[in-house]
Amino acid sequence: MLETCTICDDETGRAGAGDDSLYLEDGTGPYCERCFEIRCLRAEVERLTRERDEARAAAEAYRDLSWDRLERARAALKGG
Repeated sequence: MLETCTICDDETGRAGAGDDSLYLEDGTGPYCERCFEIRCLRAEVERLTRERDEARAAAEAYRDLSWDRLERARAALKGG
């Protein structure tokens, strides 16, 4: 029995898990090669977007901390 792609219903050209079918790490599938590549690229874009957002948040937190330190140093100089 030939399997069909979970997304486009085209035949995958494979015959099941024992025939090197294409599944994502989360267990979804099977996929044809085209849909598998698209899903993998989307997952990579989502991963990179999360990384960017985390890095941006960390940079903003560091900037805020540095600004606070600068303001405290200025206040100390004015008072000293």
